[in-house]
Amino acid sequence: MTPAWFDAARFGLFFHWGHSSQRGCELSWPMVGGNFALPHCQDIPVADYQATAATFNPERFDAREWARLASEAGAEYAVFTAKHHDGYAMFHTQHSDFSSSTLPSGAISCANGSTLSVARGCASGCTFR
Repeated sequence: MTPAWFDAARFGLFFHWGHSSQRGCELSWPMVGGNFALPHCQDIPVADYQATAATFNPERFDAREWARLASEAGAEYAVFTAKHHDGYAMFHTQHSDFSSSTLPSGAISCANGSTLSVARGCASGCTFR
């Protein structure tokens, strides 16, 4: 996927979610005092923000359904955010326990979404944000 490819593809989705999604807040910004421009971005102490990793359990995560919805919406691509700028990894890593590998259901892998997106006719990729 090159910049020219993105220009031509036009519509796509970035799946950017993680442990903090269960709080209903913006990712990462709360750790730096919030951001007044984001309506759900309150100031949350770092320890409180990161504590939600212990309770994150996306048992209803359904990569097939996400890929189907993306395809039906006309998405040309789907990109799964594999590691967030808050440091949370959506994959197993030996460098930190701050990852989905500690989930009761095991790590959520980029391959879950990417493989299914390709099967639904969307280009796919992973990114670190």
